[in-house]
Amino acid sequence: MGKKVLALILAAAMALSAAPAVQTDAFAEVKDSKDSGRREDSGPIMESRVSDGLSVIPLSVDDQSLTLVWSKPENYADIQDYSVYANGKKIGRASKNKNSPAQVFFDRFYQDKENTDATRINFHNYMVTGLSPKTDYTFTVKAVMKDGKEKDLGGKYTTDATTLEKPTVIDVTSAGYNADKTGKTVCTAAIQKAIDDCPKGGTVLLPEGGKFLSGSLKLHEDMTFRVDGTLISSTDPMDCGGQNYLDAKEKMDKGDKKAKFPKKFDPFISFGSSAKKRVANVRLVGKGVIDGQGWKLEDSSPDVEYSKGDMIQSKTSNPDTILENGILAANQYKMAIDLGMDPKTAYGTRSQLVEGRQVSNIYVGNGLTLKNPSNSVLGMSYVDNYVVNGLITQSFNINNGDCINVARFQGFTALNNVVNSGDDNIVMNAGSGNDPLSGSAWIFNNYIARGHGGVAFGSGTTRDIDNVMAEDNILVGTSDGLRCKSKPGSGGGVNHVVFRDTAMRNLTNLVHGKVDGNTIGYQMDGCPFIFTTNYPGEIQKIGWPVFRNFDIYNCSVNGATTHGIIVDGSHNEEDVKAAGIEFKACYNLHFKNIRFKNTRAPKIDYLEDSSFENVIFEGVKDPWAAENLTHCNNILITNENEERTPDDKDKNKDSNKKAKHNHSKKHGGTSYRETGPASGTPKETKAPRVLKSDTTKRYSFKANKTYFYLVKTDNPQVPTAVSSNPSAVSVIFEKKVDGGYLYKITNVGPGTAVITTTAANGETTSFTATGRLNGIYSDTNAPFALNSGKSYVMKFTAENPDLNPVFTVGNGNVLSISSIVKRGNDYFVTVKAIGTTKTSSGVYCTLPSQRAALQCIVNIA
Repeated sequence: MGKKVLALILAAAMALSAAPAVQTDAFAEVKDSKDSGRREDSGPIMESRVSDGLSVIPLSVDDQSLTLVWSKPENYADIQDYSVYANGKKIGRASKNKNSPAQVFFDRFYQDKENTDATRINFHNYMVTGLSPKTDYTFTVKAVMKDGKEKDLGGKYTTDATTLEKPTVIDVTSAGYNADKTGKTVCTAAIQKAIDDCPKGGTVLLPEGGKFLSGSLKLHEDMTFRVDGTLISSTDPMDCGGQNYLDAKEKMDKGDKKAKFPKKFDPFISFGSSAKKRVANVRLVGKGVIDGQGWKLEDSSPDVEYSKGDMIQSKTSNPDTILENGILAANQYKMAIDLGMDPKTAYGTRSQLVEGRQVSNIYVGNGLTLKNPSNSVLGMSYVDNYVVNGLITQSFNINNGDCINVARFQGFTALNNVVNSGDDNIVMNAGSGNDPLSGSAWIFNNYIARGHGGVAFGSGTTRDIDNVMAEDNILVGTSDGLRCKSKPGSGGGVNHVVFRDTAMRNLTNLVHGKVDGNTIGYQMDGCPFIFTTNYPGEIQKIGWPVFRNFDIYNCSVNGATTHGIIVDGSHNEEDVKAAGIEFKACYNLHFKNIRFKNTRAPKIDYLEDSSFENVIFEGVKDPWAAENLTHCNNILITNENEERTPDDKDKNKDSNKKAKHNHSKKHGGTSYRETGPASGTPKETKAPRVLKSDTTKRYSFKANKTYFYLVKTDNPQVPTAVSSNPSAVSVIFEKKVDGGYLYKITNVGPGTAVITTTAANGETTSFTATGRLNGIYSDTNAPFALNSGKSYVMKFTAENPDLNPVFTVGNGNVLSISSIVKRGNDYFVTVKAIGTTKTSSGVYCTLPSQRAALQCIVNIA
């Protein structure tokens, strides 16, 4: 090997850590790519809830236990587990944490051979028990790599914690309280007295083995309510706020025009206040059960997989069956009807199981089960620093039976939960008007079964929800996976969401093999990813809600009854116009490395500046056909899954003709744009006319800086031309000529752009143009796939032989540069795939006095 070539290889190796444009996270490379379809964005407003390295959830700390959480390292593809150490001694593995209720379901899921190719979630928390009171501990987490060896992750993955002193404990069965532990008599007064007497930092205990029948209870701040036995709701509506209805009725009968009924009966357990005065530091924990006795239950739950009898299911619940199948729900409904309410209003009076309002620092879980509410399970609003950890929720088939619902929140974490819901499983809502911005959420390591949306937003999104990370969850049998819904004209939306490393299976809206009567249209019918701004409800006049800046990657879906992805535009054109508001499309929805099995093609209507990279629909013919993407603008689709054969000879001289790229077949391979603006009131699509271009194949700039192409159309208006990446290739209308219109494209920088020309009727034609690095250009610019262990030769041609380029890869754990051969002005760079499946890396070239420029992205197949 010549000295000059060796020097180039050494320079490339040294530059791996120096190139400023290089990031080790595979998706970060795509986010920064100029041709990713991404619209300029300023970033989230809310702070990230995700731990920076290892940390302790403060609210989880008591005298004997705590929960450790940690962020995954930037490059985590080769990590299969984590070892946890306390004071230098190994105490367990993250994936073998028996204290997490979700762990048994994770194990059952991956033991099923049908899930061998499902996304493997990463366990990055550990519930530590058996600690000593008021003791200092140092915890460390180490990565366990795929070869079984442990790897030190550095100082950020060590943290200190001190357990609390043993608290004052009030046992509700002790002298002075004497709560009946047989469950035969209502003992509300005894339990409430124990709560009222509980000192700051104290604990009220319902001991293991006891059954306690009670009416509504109200907790206060700075206390723990520990249920190790079974707490059962009374079914008498008078035990849950019925007197408030009687008082209101009495005032009405006396002619008080201001008197009105409460909206709902009192929740079984509540804390906080409807006033603006906040309370703080409330914990609801235990190994027991809180049973709302809302509805009659089925004898079994045949529709849920991996449950082995662990899940419950109510009999059919809705306004038509409440008198037949309801228990507490029926009694509350009947009382409301007897007081003169209409059936719809009476049905809405059903109480929640647990409710908090105006609260800071809330912790719920540690093995507790909440089941069978009259309405929803766990609802929190106007809260901050809220943690749900190790909770089991059971409300399947209960109408409006949301499980974990948080609204108007700032700081929310949900982990280790088992969620079996009658409505949305984990759902976030925003405020309105002058309410503060909602957001800062971290949702991970949850097992989510049945229900409507697995991880859901809305329909209350008026004030925006910002900065949410949902990762490493398993969803089985839910109606939707990621469910984003908002009512038309309600304003706001959802902004800055990462949804990654998630396995979904059998998304459906069936109960006992029949369509769930509680679902509405195709909003909840077995769709893994849905974004709809047409959730049922009258159109409002605030503004059009928008879902934007979502990064969705590394997910698997096996089974869904409808489309794999739905982006639902506007179906209420006249209402939008009448409301006097502007319709806006969703934008910056970026999907990468998603594999769909047993689903239908995407159905996307009104979407801008978004991308789909390596999004594969197995068994679906032409999923990206034009009819599946309507009213779209600047959509990048790069699904490259074929391998290029390495050759150090000049076989790839004309790679655009010979390389085995499986790129998109429609509209120049990358961009779709349909009739009608993506913003403003949707317009009716006109019949297509003839639009032809003399350039449809990929064009790569060489020595010439500009290129002209001719477009012909029978429409008298001048077509418009746009570039998806004007910093690489610009386009302008040059002039009208005989036979058509002439346009000029100019190479202004390195990168790839889609040049789309659109006639007045919306018909489009497009092609891909590749700008070169100033002084050098490559024959390979489009993303492509390479099997691990295989190599591929990229050819770079320089303007002169003395440029001394440096070639690098973005992630040295994914790609390596095995050789660089120079022939005249040509450089043949061999890149080798050394990473694991579903990892990616960019290939960069740097010239003296210029920044590193991304040439292409290589995906490991």
